[in-house]
Amino acid sequence: MRTQFQALWAGFIRDEVGGPAVEYSLVAALIAMTLLTGLLMMNSRIGSTYSIISTNLDTQ
Repeated sequence: MRTQFQALWAGFIRDEVGGPAVEYSLVAALIAMTLLTGLLMMNSRIGSTYSIISTNLDTQ
């Protein structure tokens, strides 16, 4: 029984099918997190810029 498990585990470890898909999905997740973080950091600046523009348009 133990040798069957060892053989199954060794086959699982050596199996590289689907490895690139996992790598690409990790890269895509990292890019998405970076974009989201950047947008969240710029949120207040963008909001204040639109507020300034709106105020200036109302006064003219």
